[in-house]
Amino acid sequence: MRPTLAALMFVTATHAADPKIEFAKHPEPTTRGIPKEAKNQTKTGPHDQGTLTKHLGDSVQTITVHYASKDWTNDELNKYILGLLTDTTTATYTFQIWSQVLTIPEVECTLHFKDQKQGKLLLWQTCGCFQDPQGRWWFLSLFDHYHTHHPLGTRRNPKKP
Repeated sequence: MRPTLAALMFVTATHAADPKIEFAKHPEPTTRGIPKEAKNQTKTGPHDQGTLTKHLGDSVQTITVHYASKDWTNDELNKYILGLLTDTTTATYTFQIWSQVLTIPEVECTLHFKDQKQGKLLLWQTCGCFQDPQGRWWFLSLFDHYHTHHPLGTRRNPKKP
């Protein structure tokens, strides 16, 4: 097989796996703060439970963005969310690991899974939470992804000089 054709097939196969992102933006978010069911669920040890990719894999079929702050264009948000789904620097926990109070999320999405279940994805700059296909909530640290991909990020990894 010719290298060009093989590369084209790889790019097509890789791109086909990306979930579709739809924009149904509302002027106000429907969620305020961490959802009560996320706060009240069973917590496990204090250690990182893996990346967002580990928990979601390729289970997401469509993402509906319901709310995004005015810092985003649709194109920027599309790239940011798709990048977040494959970022290897994210960390997940079964409890809120940050101390600040979170109010209005910067981004609020519904995750539509291939098995017809739904979850949520809520993002506040360098942290967030998401609900997996089993209904479990995970708390997300996305410090590196925020600083290297967000419109207001520093465009470099602050942990590395």
